[in-house]
Amino acid sequence: MLESKLRQREEKLHNARKDFFRLLKTIYNKDELINAVCHFLVDNKIYSDVFIVFPDNKYIYRFATEAGIGSRFWPLEKQIQNEEFSACFKKSFFEQEVHIVDDVLIQCENCPLISFHLGKTILSNRIEDREHIEGVIVVALPSKMLLSGESDIELEKNFLCELCYITGI
Repeated sequence: MLESKLRQREEKLHNARKDFFRLLKTIYNKDELINAVCHFLVDNKIYSDVFIVFPDNKYIYRFATEAGIGSRFWPLEKQIQNEEFSACFKKSFFEQEVHIVDDVLIQCENCPLISFHLGKTILSNRIEDREHIEGVIVVALPSKMLLSGESDIELEKNFLCELCYITGI
């Protein structure tokens, strides 16, 4: 049963990659691409919600976009504009690996999305371009979608890393 669910998720992510490559061929504006990435991931039910934040080269807020969060995103965006970063943002921005939050009550105490993310697993990763940190992508999926083994966590981590790489954003 667990193996079949993992296989289904692998297939869903594989199909998403193919569709994602098609999307990349149609959008040439970077801001439109960033927004399309968020909506693609939510509309295709890869993740329940997504946000991407881009600071400038002094780590000051420059641009953010989201999908699946709506007006609940504004308090977080305002917090980021004031350079008050959430734990997942800080970890991902300063560390070079996918960060996983599986208990938002403990790990996300200063995040305005804490109640929205109850029952979800959060993954975040920094977006780099030639060793230069461009921003951070944060995705959420219902915790029940993750199986309890390491292989599903690795699957999600690999997909998120690949997504950051192929977008080139």
